[in-house]
Parts: sequence; structure tokens; C-alpha cells
Amino acid sequence: MRSRLLLTLGLAAGLAVALVLVFTLAVGDDKDATETVASEAASSSVSTDGVAEDAAATALQSPSSEGKTFDADCINSIQRDYDCYSTYLVDVLNTQSASEALVELADLAANDSFVRAECHPLTHSIGRAAMERYGSFQDAVVYEDGTCWSGFTHGILEGVMFEYSIEELDKAIIGICKQDPDQPYSFDYYNCVHGLGHGVSWRFDNGVFEALVVCDALEGSWEQKSCHSGVFMQNIVVDGASHQSRELRPDEPMYPCTAVDEQYKKTCYLMQTSYALRTVDYDYAKGFELCETEADEGYVDTCYRSMGRDISGNSHRESEKVVELCGLGDPELQDQCFQGAVKNAVFNDHGLENANKLCGLVPARYEEACLQARDEAAATL
Repeated sequence: MRSRLLLTLGLAAGLAVALVLVFTLAVGDDKDATETVASEAASSSVSTDGVAEDAAATALQSPSSEGKTFDADCINSIQRDYDCYSTYLVDVLNTQSASEALVELADLAANDSFVRAECHPLTHSIGRAAMERYGSFQDAVVYEDGTCWSGFTHGILEGVMFEYSIEELDKAIIGICKQDPDQPYSFDYYNCVHGLGHGVSWRFDNGVFEALVVCDALEGSWEQKSCHSGVFMQNIVVDGASHQSRELRPDEPMYPCTAVDEQYKKTCYLMQTSYALRTVDYDYAKGFELCETEADEGYVDTCYRSMGRDISGNSHRESEKVVELCGLGDPELQDQCFQGAVKNAVFNDHGLENANKLCGLVPARYEEACLQARDEAAATL
């Protein structure tokens, strides 16, 4: 059995590439590319009525507002502790700046495997504290530097959501994220809308079903879907040794995708293998089996694309390893795995070197699908 740390590192890598793949597919949806927008006619069966009071009572608070104190020496302890690093980095922000806190986190992550595994959640902590210090989303987000997959922006938006009551959230999220007229669907815009999903979920104590309904208040299926992706990512990223997600079930690895309404399923399944693989100790053959036996009918191919993304990320885009691991899946569905893997290679590298190598190594029957997916991803760079 691999160590908990190695599993967490794998999960972190999976979530990183999940972010870019869902962005890729969201852009494709808007531009009528190969992916299809989920039906806007479907309506959620989950209402926020009756949960607002409970959610408000149990809602999480920013570490910087909890009056925690820290001993700077704790980061040198053999026994690693998440709260130690979180509180330390928030103190750096408050006594220096958000930039200094992000630089310090990057330096720690470069030399400490525990911090690398927790890097994205730690950027959330810095972001929430930045919102408190700088007072507005616009004033805080200028410090975003991309550290650990842009979790800083997600954390800021988590802080923003606490400025509003539960009843105000559906109106509050409208207009926060602004498009650049020259780049209307840029990654920065996506990351902001995606971050709204993180923030709304945090407001509901990391609740999935309640947060999805709030995301639906955004205009446009692209925006709604991008927000949904933040909700599903938040559900996975908060699951750890010190805090377990409300909506993940080790004995049902594809939950909550199996329980959400149809309009949310594709976005959920594009994220879920980053958790499902953890339940089978990163046994990729078992991961494909979970897609085939546990995913809803009609979403096995989406699950295979998600597997490809995770395989690419966890294999550091090593083409030979990707071919080997995607080859563990059903031959009739392996093209989906390669599509997810090659898109991840393009977006992670911001180039085509690894993507070209992968498409040159895949079995001949999958080469055309690989090249098409490569070109779709490259067109959005």
C-alpha cells in the first residue's frame, strides 16, 4: 500500500490537470467544438430552502479570522501539520504581503513533499486571508501569480462569499468576474468563474448540492458549467486527513456524480477520477473498471477522458507510460483516454512537444482521435 502522502501527491496532480481539462472542454462547449453543453432546460431538484440556517451555523471561517497563533518553528517539525503551514503563511501575508506569502509557499513546496501535496489548499488559505486584508476581490486578485494552480483566486472568492447571506448568494455572484473583450474566454476569466464555485461551496460548508443551485444563477451555460467545476473540485480538494468531504463515499467512488441532476453530470465525471483513483490505491486497471461499472450510462467515455487526464498528470506526461496505462482500459474506449491525456499535455506544457510524442506512440487506431484532440487544445492557447 502506498503512503498517504504519495496518494495525496497523486490527487494533487490530478486536480491540477482537472482544472485545465475542464477549462478546455468548457471553451469547446462555448465554441460548438466536440463537447456538448449540458441541457439548460433541466432544473435542479435540490433547493436551498431549509438548509440556509444550518449551513450558516456550520459554515467554515477563514484561518486568519479564527485568532490562531503559530510557532514558526512548527514548519521544521518532523510531524507535518497542515494548520501549522496555513497559519504561518497567513501570518506572512498579514505582516508582509500576499506576494511574499505566495513566494514563501512556492519555496516551501519546492523542498517539502508534504507542502507540495497540500499546495493548492494552502493557496486557498492565503486567498481567504488576502480578501480580509485587502478588502475587495479586485484589490486582492492582483497578487495572483499562478502558484499551485491558481488556488489563490479560489480562496479570495471563498472570502467574498462570506460578505453575503445565504439568501443573497445567487445575486452576489453575478458580475464579480469580468471578461476581457480581447480574450472573452481566457483562462483568467475561467479561473474566476471556476473560483466562484469554490467560494459558494465553502459558504455551504463545502456542500455540493446547495452550491450547484447557486451557480445556476449565472447567465450562460459556459459560466454555469465553469462554476459547477469549482464546486466539484472543492468537494475533492477538501477531503484529507484533517477534514473529510461531506459528499465523497469510499464505497461509492463515483458519488456524487451518480446523484446529481443530469445537467451537472458531465462536469462532475470530468473531475471524479481524481478521487476514485485514490480509493483503489491508483490501480489504473481498477480505475477503468470503476468507470465501466460505477459511472452512469452515457458517461463512461467522459470518465475515460478523466482517467486519461489523471494518467498524464500522474505520469508527468511521459508518453510511454501514458500509452501503457491507457492500454489497461477497454480497447473500444482507449481513444477517450488518449484524448484526455493529450489535452493535458498541451495545456500543461503550453506547447506540443509531449503531445506530438504521445500521438506518435499511440496504437494506429487511436492516432486520428489523438491528433484531433491535440489540435482542439492547441487552438485555445
